[in-house]
Amino acid sequence: MMVMMTLVLLLMMMLLVDPYPGTRYVCIRAVFILTSECTSLTVTLVLTLRKFLSLVISIVYFDNSFTLSHWLGTALIFTGTLLFADVFSSVTDKLTHRNDKVTNDKALKTD
Repeated sequence: MMVMMTLVLLLMMMLLVDPYPGTRYVCIRAVFILTSECTSLTVTLVLTLRKFLSLVISIVYFDNSFTLSHWLGTALIFTGTLLFADVFSSVTDKLTHRNDKVTNDKALKTD
């Protein structure tokens, strides 16, 4: 009986360490490829977003609550991502360009 329990515990520990050995290889390989193609800041950002998505999936799957600190972390992650991607300046540039075009069109129609 003791041997059987020991074997079951060893099997459970092995599954906890690496339940899907192929996925670890795929993940590590993807990180190596990303590291060779992108800057370290981009790699860190992608890995942070991946961890965030894992957290959200875990919260939804296990039906846990999403606390105020989770929302704060979410806001910080997405704000940092948008700042890094320079989304805000490209949106303001497009809006400014659009407003200039509308102003020029109105000026041409009045002449």
